[in-house]
Amino acid sequence: MIDQPPTNDKFRLADPDSRFIDIQGVSVHYKEVGEGNPVFIFLHGFAASLFSWHDVMRPLAVHGRMIAYDRPAFGLTDRPIIENSNKMNLYGTEGQVEMLRNLMDALGVEKASIVAHSAGGTVGMAFALKYPQNVQALILVGPAVYLYSPVPSWASHFLNKKSARIFGQALIHPTRAFTRQMLRQTWHDPSRISEEIVSGYKKPFLLKGWEVGLWEFSLAPHVKNLWKRSNELKMPVLVIAGDDDRVIPTRHSRRLAEIIPGANFQLVKACGHVPQEEKPEEFVTIVNEFVLQLKKLK
Repeated sequence: MIDQPPTNDKFRLADPDSRFIDIQGVSVHYKEVGEGNPVFIFLHGFAASLFSWHDVMRPLAVHGRMIAYDRPAFGLTDRPIIENSNKMNLYGTEGQVEMLRNLMDALGVEKASIVAHSAGGTVGMAFALKYPQNVQALILVGPAVYLYSPVPSWASHFLNKKSARIFGQALIHPTRAFTRQMLRQTWHDPSRISEEIVSGYKKPFLLKGWEVGLWEFSLAPHVKNLWKRSNELKMPVLVIAGDDDRVIPTRHSRRLAEIIPGANFQLVKACGHVPQEEKPEEFVTIVNEFVLQLKKLK
């Protein structure tokens, strides 16, 4: 698969269980397993895709319906160029929150537990703050809640110029070649990274124009100081972190759990930034125990 040349046809890169749905003119790639309630929706991190959850969705489907999707800028979801500054930027935090809200509506989901990793954690937490009535529980995995926009606002005007976009996308393009090196930074034990995992991360880079989405995401408005609103979260919250997270320092996840009222913190030992991939069985056990606690609260 990964040896094939880049293509404009995302359906050639899709898996047999891939699904696509139109959300306000944007074709969103998603997968789901299980049925009924409760519903869990999975949000992946930066430069990842729904593939990040491939080892844990099916085991967790014993509880209900599991849905994962490619957030705008990533995976096989459309990457439109932002030309109208008056419209909500779907790559920014607010736009991604609304994308999740619209996706839930389209899939007939009124309430869900949100499982959000890394940069997806920012979206998950922002969603829970804006639409608490639609969130049964919030599970944050190595959440990037203390990180801000990668591009300062004063630079946005210049960077949005056509010439800057072309130059910036050219700079981003080599990212594809360093997939394996990037993965090594996210694992405690890189020797356990299989060729299947490398291929899973590389696949979206075979879609022509992938760098456009990454560039748009870098320029989009991202929420700041979200952690200051932690006390507003009233639903059950679980924070999971690897003890050797070198992307989002473990202390950040622990600190966030401490300031969220009643939050549960679980540390996965000998694990890096992606416990759902490096320690999937332990991850599933932690989530299973959390779900059982939720049932007892009913």
